[in-house]
Amino acid sequence: MRNFTRLLPSGLCLLALLTVLGCGRRPPPAPRAEAPPTPTSAPTSDPSMMESPAPELDLLIVPSLILEGESAMLSWEARNSDRVIINNNIGLVELSGRIKLFPDETTSYDVIAEGLGGRVVKTIIVEVFKDETLSMDDLKDLPLEEQFDYFVKPVFFSYDSAVLSEEASLILDGNADWLTRPENLGIRFLIEGHCDQRGTEEYNLALGDTRAQAVLAYLARQGIDLSRVKALALGEERPFDLRQTEEGWRLNRRAHFVLTQ
Repeated sequence: MRNFTRLLPSGLCLLALLTVLGCGRRPPPAPRAEAPPTPTSAPTSDPSMMESPAPELDLLIVPSLILEGESAMLSWEARNSDRVIINNNIGLVELSGRIKLFPDETTSYDVIAEGLGGRVVKTIIVEVFKDETLSMDDLKDLPLEEQFDYFVKPVFFSYDSAVLSEEASLILDGNADWLTRPENLGIRFLIEGHCDQRGTEEYNLALGDTRAQAVLAYLARQGIDLSRVKALALGEERPFDLRQTEEGWRLNRRAHFVLTQ
């Protein structure tokens, strides 16, 4: 009992010391809360923020050289466009179409296609000659492209036919006459065989090839060196006239000549 009494004060002191030391310890820091993710913007679907394709415009003028009083046919097709405008008092037109031009003098025409992606302007020129006695010599100083368009004419075919009519043969005789002149013997060109939009694509390609080959064979008989010319079947791919009418189909059944050199 005496020993227990002697040890009691020492035990109380030790307990007090441990209590003081325990109270002085700091608790571990609480884990830091993770910051919420920064919200990202959702992809916009606003059409005004999306880039629109640029307008495209194809033009064809036949012929580009005429005598006073004659007409030229302008065809056009616009893509990625909202409207098409032709100057010289023609104004707003359809996105694709054709129109006859009757200029009294050499005239340039601006064709403008506009859309959300911008605008494109192309210019065609119709050369008008006032002297009906014009000859090949009168035009020899013009650029070769203009001479070619004036003297080398397209020929047209009946429906589902590659037979050259009498009129087509006369046109080809005139083409051959100009192409075999000594100063023109270096000219190389392409014969495109075209069809109207009726029939299957495969059938029209075959028919276009037959038409181009018929013209090629005729010109060969007129003395054209075949190394100067190639034939290409285009079928219904590049219509001259976009109307689904008898007149439009007639103009699309053709063999067209393109200068390549």
